[in-house]
Amino acid sequence: MNTDVPFKKIAANAAFLISLSIYSLFIFSCFGCKKKADSDYYDSFYYIGLQKLAENKENEARTKFMQCTKKGSHYCARESAIMLTTFGSVQEKNKACLELVAAFDDEDSRLIAARQFYNSEEIGKVLELTSSIDYATSNNELIKIRLECLKKRTISTYLDDVFTWFVSRPLSDYHYKFYRDVYSEELMTTEGNEQEISPKDFVIMYRIDLYKRNYISVYDKSSKVLEFFEQNKLQPLPQIASDMGKGFLYGSNEFAQNANILYKNAEFFSGTPVEFYFWFYAGRLFDRAGLYYKQSVSCFENAIRCAAHSENETLQKDNAIWYLLNASLNISIDSTISKLVTYSQQWSDPSYFDDFFEKLIPSMIEKGRWNSFEQLLKIVKGKATDAVTAKVAYIYGRLLQNGFSIDSTSTSKIGNSSQNAISSAFEIALNSGDEPYYKIMAAYQLGLRGPELDEVFAKYQGQINNASVSMDTDAENFLKGFVTYGFPQKIFPNWQSLNQNRLSTETSMYLSDFLYRCSGANDSYKVQSIRIAAGAGKSSGRKLSKDELKLIYPQNFASFIEKYAQKYDIDDFVIYALVRTESFFAPEVISNAGAIGLTQLMEFTAGDIARKLKVQNYSLTDAETNIEFGTFYLSELIKRCDGSYLQALLSYNAGITRVRRWLASSMLEFGKKQDMSNDLFLETVPYEETRNYGKKLVSATVMYEYLYSDYNDFSKTVEKFLK
Repeated sequence: MNTDVPFKKIAANAAFLISLSIYSLFIFSCFGCKKKADSDYYDSFYYIGLQKLAENKENEARTKFMQCTKKGSHYCARESAIMLTTFGSVQEKNKACLELVAAFDDEDSRLIAARQFYNSEEIGKVLELTSSIDYATSNNELIKIRLECLKKRTISTYLDDVFTWFVSRPLSDYHYKFYRDVYSEELMTTEGNEQEISPKDFVIMYRIDLYKRNYISVYDKSSKVLEFFEQNKLQPLPQIASDMGKGFLYGSNEFAQNANILYKNAEFFSGTPVEFYFWFYAGRLFDRAGLYYKQSVSCFENAIRCAAHSENETLQKDNAIWYLLNASLNISIDSTISKLVTYSQQWSDPSYFDDFFEKLIPSMIEKGRWNSFEQLLKIVKGKATDAVTAKVAYIYGRLLQNGFSIDSTSTSKIGNSSQNAISSAFEIALNSGDEPYYKIMAAYQLGLRGPELDEVFAKYQGQINNASVSMDTDAENFLKGFVTYGFPQKIFPNWQSLNQNRLSTETSMYLSDFLYRCSGANDSYKVQSIRIAAGAGKSSGRKLSKDELKLIYPQNFASFIEKYAQKYDIDDFVIYALVRTESFFAPEVISNAGAIGLTQLMEFTAGDIARKLKVQNYSLTDAETNIEFGTFYLSELIKRCDGSYLQALLSYNAGITRVRRWLASSMLEFGKKQDMSNDLFLETVPYEETRNYGKKLVSATVMYEYLYSDYNDFSKTVEKFLK
């Protein structure tokens, strides 16, 4: 039984109801008040059905869903058809499932129907429904249901189908549960007596060991699997070869020895689908062994060569190139750049290599390779992602601006760096990609003001070009209906399930604004509002208005933030940025590490703060308490970091001792004794997570100032972070 309660029943005040009615009028105008299409009229029955269901009027709800199913638009009709599968007797539910699949023959509908038929022991219907299933690509739960039905009917293909499912794709929880609860009964053998286990059963058990991360067992059994391949008892299978590589990598410390075994097997199985994996894991093993980096690179190059003959050519090739480039870093910067020149021409997904550049760039700075950034910029333009291009361009511009010598062994100043080259580098950073930090920093370095800044911030989210994508008006009206009929709790999950690139920016921002207005009834709507707005900003094909940007960067908990920012003498825009970055304004969120609440404080840190503030009883999920504690803690860090906002924020994330150690190392790398520029220091921080954290805080702080102050010059804020 659906227990969703319409928002009209939980709205707390008349003012909001008035705004809701205004929204409703707007939506009805979207549907077309004067000349509604029939589908628009019948769509309303879906939402009315939800209302009736919330009022426990099941029969009336059922009638409305039936009416919508017949003549409603796609999404409302489909959801109505799904609702009908939950009503009535077993026979009625089965009938509704057949009608669902007949009207909407997709995998999700088939899964809903298969669950119902299986539970009602309609085995024949399940088998008919899943007769064309693809064991390599179809939904794993749907496959599991089919296989259980094959077993119940003792269908002759059952064992072969199980094997096909287990070796055609990475294992999932459904594979393991099926093995544990169903298939293990088929293993008619004494434990440990491998002679009585068929090759197929042995391989299934082998894969289960890998799934359970029993790497030593996988390693021990790998020789037996190789025998099956060599004796033609089993066809060499890519998934099994990949498993074997993982077993050799994680189940034994004999890296060089195991690399040579896989090397020989790569040659033996040349031209087969498993050749790639043998070369690939031989390369990884040589790399892990150390001192075998050239052999490692050679193996990866062989893997790249034979990936061209694979069904998964794109993914395999990019994966091998990624490992080759990382292995090259162990040889030299020159070797790595040389490989980049060659292989940047061959990769398919530039974003796959973003984290490689997060390793390469700090390494180049650490080794004083200022002279290589110009060459790197030429390589990445048009080949790497725009975000990487912006990063390289900005750093190159700053190195030129600071006058570092092109002599890699010196940090002396060059006399006449070309101002044109510096400006050009910053222009590239400004106009590349979706990395807000580099846009802001480049704009600052270029001295942009007024309307020029408006242009930068309007493109702040780095919109993709989706001009060729047609909007899904049925999906948009489906989502808007939840506004009209007062079901805010259904907006975000349904928005997530749809193709967001086919939703207009206007619709997503409208939904975000509505949820923000609902947040008085439920704080989770604040988080959902930001997520929808941020998603819309990233996928938008146009510039964003200030009002739309404010949905992405709202001033939630304003009274608490402004109160304690003033009390502890911190710019309130920094605290807004901190809370947004740490928790997306979710008061009760707890991280995997145990950090709690809006400013994500650890219990032991909070205890220390409480003692200093002389607070005895407190809760970190209380918004005001959490904001005061977090603001106080940051204010202390700023003082301990000699007034540096950026160093304090990095310390908030990683600890002040680490930050001081990193700063000392960075100053050594740049040949500085004092006055280290924080933007260059940030690029040397050894942890990508902390680097990105710092960039997010700088970007969000500047954005808050831009949106909520009267200034059109954010240079003073940037300078707070740079000093």
